[in-house]
Amino acid sequence: MAELDTTSVGAVIDTGHRNLSGDPAAALRTVGRHLITLHLHDNHGERDEHLLPGQGAINWADVMQALRDIDYGGEFMYEIGRPEDLPKLAANAKWIQHE
Repeated sequence: MAELDTTSVGAVIDTGHRNLSGDPAAALRTVGRHLITLHLHDNHGERDEHLLPGQGAINWADVMQALRDIDYGGEFMYEIGRPEDLPKLAANAKWIQHE
């Protein structure tokens, strides 16, 4: 991406999908400044559960540190699969920002 002369090409990291095949925080550090959006959800590393962050096995303190390391200032887009999690989004967003 660094070789392209454009700002309209970038990457998205989906934390839950990445957790199925590797470390989300490492992927964030690899993509670095090319990250343009972030899909947040959690799982236990075996299937795509679309849980709220903190309900699975992802190390959110490390993910949030990686975002600080790359100076990410973009969107935090939740990708959840359970309607019962909707009322918990605001509290979860506050929690994750303090990790």
